[in-house]
Amino acid sequence: MSTRDAEDGPAGEKPRREPAERLLRLVVGVLAAVALTLAAVLALLLKPSPKPPGHAAPEAGCPIKPVRSIYGFGSAKGQSLSQPQAVTFDRAGNLWVADTGNSRVLVFTPEGRLVREIGPRNGPGRLWAPFGITADPAADRMYVADYRGRAVLIYSSGGQYLDRLPAADQDPAIFGSEGFSPYEARPHKGKVVVASGNGLYFFDRHGRVVAHWGAEWRGRGLKEFNFPNSFVVDPKTDRFYVTDTGNRRVMALDSAGRVLWISGLPDVEGKIVGFWQLPRAIALGSDGRLYVVDIFRYQEKCAGVGHIVVLSSDGRLLSEFGRAGPQEDAFNFPERIALGPDGLVAVADRENNRVLLFRLGPLPPPTSEEAASYRGSLWRAEGEGKSAAKPSR
Repeated sequence: MSTRDAEDGPAGEKPRREPAERLLRLVVGVLAAVALTLAAVLALLLKPSPKPPGHAAPEAGCPIKPVRSIYGFGSAKGQSLSQPQAVTFDRAGNLWVADTGNSRVLVFTPEGRLVREIGPRNGPGRLWAPFGITADPAADRMYVADYRGRAVLIYSSGGQYLDRLPAADQDPAIFGSEGFSPYEARPHKGKVVVASGNGLYFFDRHGRVVAHWGAEWRGRGLKEFNFPNSFVVDPKTDRFYVTDTGNRRVMALDSAGRVLWISGLPDVEGKIVGFWQLPRAIALGSDGRLYVVDIFRYQEKCAGVGHIVVLSSDGRLLSEFGRAGPQEDAFNFPERIALGPDGLVAVADRENNRVLLFRLGPLPPPTSEEAASYRGSLWRAEGEGKSAAKPSR
């Protein structure tokens, strides 16, 4: 018998494995599989969990205390905000949002629930590109400046279309060669004041222009404007505060339109040389402070610099805050700002396609660099209604 025959057994048959050996191999295989599984689980547990989008650790000194963000009223097509450019609160505390990319205005409760949609697709009251919204609680009216539609549309607080400016018989030549392009409208002493490309227009109750602050053309002189995107009137002093956006400046004027102070410098050879990047909107707080939104002020920090600049009524720089980004305390091309009831603040965050609602904590002081830059861009008239030398560059 050959050695092979002895190993294989009769007729070449392999000998049977011992049960203990087979059991040992099975146990080893099971343990190996368990070990691999435990290793995978352990690696998963030890892996740092990514922070959900829109959330980050709050920055020390940042005064923004997020309440909520409103992105729309559903996930279906047409239910999300598209490039909102204006916000305001009505007398009931509801939030009106210029959903500009969708050619409509939406009304929400402060909790984010949709109340109504305004702006039919056809007929009276249709909107094209709503840019500014202002409430007139005394008259129960809402003014919507539609710059592409070249009109100011007037609604009740319940959303009913009432009227429009200018009147049908208004001579369009009064608006200059570029025509009427309304950015914001506010009631004031029985009139409606509207910011257009070359200044402020005062309409009577019949929708006709009775006064104009500015020139026939856009310019950067003391009596000229260049796309004044926003303004606010202090009812206590009758002062007008204007963001003269194209000139990169903020202006204070008395009740007759005379300049009191200017913050900002015009560009030099196409380059920004002053403090402001692109001041877009302005709001007046109950504390008398001015809150200015600078749409181009990109900053990674929230405190000491930022998109929102706070001024005193005489033009002094008080605070800066608001970083750029997708977080709940950050902005991406912020447009209008509204100060609502109980300290609630709303900002139309255009490129994040949302409205941010937040409250403010203690305001941080500006950085020393920002304060120095601002001082170099500010000048005041020697007395109310008197001219002053232009600021040094």
